[in-house]
Amino acid sequence: MSTPGPDTESIAEPVVRLRGVEQRFAGGVTALAALDLDVRPGEWLSLLGPSGCGKSTALRLIAGLARPTAGSVERRLQGTHGVGGIGGVGDIGFVFQEPTLMPWATVEGNVALPLQILGTPRAEIRTRVGELIERVGLAGFERARPRELSGGMKMRVSIARALAAAPRLLLLDEPFAALDEITRARLNDDLLALWQAQGLTVVYVTHSVWESVYLSTRIAILSSRPGRVVGEVKVDAPAPRGADFRDSTAYLHLCRQVSEMLAEAMR
Repeated sequence: MSTPGPDTESIAEPVVRLRGVEQRFAGGVTALAALDLDVRPGEWLSLLGPSGCGKSTALRLIAGLARPTAGSVERRLQGTHGVGGIGGVGDIGFVFQEPTLMPWATVEGNVALPLQILGTPRAEIRTRVGELIERVGLAGFERARPRELSGGMKMRVSIARALAAAPRLLLLDEPFAALDEITRARLNDDLLALWQAQGLTVVYVTHSVWESVYLSTRIAILSSRPGRVVGEVKVDAPAPRGADFRDSTAYLHLCRQVSEMLAEAMR
């Protein structure tokens, strides 16, 4: 088992840096104010906070899908493709709360779309798509269409599509919120395995204390709206994780610590 290196993380230049970020909307709502946040290479950073605190807004700013009203968002990602609205073209992959699949396309077709947009040769697309479908546990469903898939399977397709262009940074906006607990736990483990195998940097939005502790190397806790980071917790448990970690005293202690910090942030 391997553990992300804390010393390396602490000295490595962030791949994304937010400083003094404020986001106001036309209706007068200020979602974020004075938000400072670093995203470090190779880490799994979870954004945890109450509903409406601007977690999803922060994710869209990191992706470059919106511009802040004030402050700066600096990205230090190699390449020039950026992020695409379909959630997987370029250096940043984005998995939204809903799978947003093309209903007329097969699993293969949905996963292949980012590569087709980038003009990837057909033979390379076939190989890459086949590998990703296998990796997310959908082998045998290549020709299935979204209407034939369960909610968990659709989300697996969405994750595979976000990874198709080999992004350096993967952003996930509560992707498992609508799933049952058994499916959610299974996808947590599968996503952790993908993160470790592909050396990804992940920013993950969630409302779940338990999920954030299980998945993360670091948790940033946001205040009530307007959101800003009011606390951080580092999770040093080795990866891959599993039932042993969930049953451990260390896990329960971390969950209690994060719960108390979140309660304080909501006051």
